[in-house]
Amino acid sequence: MLKHDQTTEKAVSGAGRGGQCAKYFSQYSQQCLTSGLMAVWCTHSICYSFHCMPTSEGRNDVFSALEGDFFANTDFVIDLFHAPGHTKCSPACFLKTYARADPRLKSINSSAAECGNSVLACIRKSVSYMGQYRAMLYMKTFILINN
Repeated sequence: MLKHDQTTEKAVSGAGRGGQCAKYFSQYSQQCLTSGLMAVWCTHSICYSFHCMPTSEGRNDVFSALEGDFFANTDFVIDLFHAPGHTKCSPACFLKTYARADPRLKSINSSAAECGNSVLACIRKSVSYMGQYRAMLYMKTFILINN
């Protein structure tokens, strides 16, 4: 929800109807806002990192918010909450596929990110009225206090 450089939205191939982003980026860009915040959460609801998305959300946003060395041996899979929306993804991308092979994975809280993101929703409006420097500082402080 930060002011951005006002570049125009590019249609994302295969995303939503007619190639348009389903995250309503065209509405955000008209208001000079970014498409939001990408936060990376562990299964214990601890926020590891975050970054502001200047354009519509894409698969590389997760990697923009991470330190590569720290997560070098980590498997990234689609959680149970988001699985129904990923109709064109291979079964190898889903947590439920891995859980069939390793029953210990069934106990993972795959909704931890959704819980964390719901906490961030309470600062959404305030942040949208801040300049970039102050908004980043505010979000970082908010996340550190809530971790």
